[in-house]
Amino acid sequence: MHIALFGVAGSGKSTLTKELVSTNPEYVGLSASTLLKQLGRPIEISKIGSDSLSINQRQLITAYTSLKKINKNTIVEFHAVIETENTEFWVPIEALRQLKPDLIFFINASPADVLYRRMHDKSKSRKIISEVEILNLQTMALLHLTKAYSCDRLNVVSNSDAFKLISEAINKGKQ
Repeated sequence: MHIALFGVAGSGKSTLTKELVSTNPEYVGLSASTLLKQLGRPIEISKIGSDSLSINQRQLITAYTSLKKINKNTIVEFHAVIETENTEFWVPIEALRQLKPDLIFFINASPADVLYRRMHDKSKSRKIISEVEILNLQTMALLHLTKAYSCDRLNVVSNSDAFKLISEAINKGKQ
């Protein structure tokens, strides 16, 4: 089964992926950024422009398709919107559709938690915006995803319920 995790930067996708993979070792978990890094593509928000972002999306589709052929079970962290220093890049609807994951989850995190992670996680460069801006960005990202995926395919989960609900979906898929 191939699971796509969506959420704004700082929503907890990486932490959740690590937790899910640790309890489901048959799954390979990684981020879209890792797939792009493996291809030598730029991902740092300070070094990326809209041309690179568009190329990255095309490369990501190919890399994810290959990953799914090699691995029976994957959990991959994606973005519907990528924040750069100067703008927001909305991943094209058609690019999102071409990913074709089996299950899709959107992590609807508390804006305060997202802001805290963005400010304190120094392992990643993230744009610092207000809680209100984070809430608006999350709402717009979710609306954007509903244009790519039908509402019955898109599972919206909170941080506190995400591990439990995704684990249940994984276990259901094992039966």
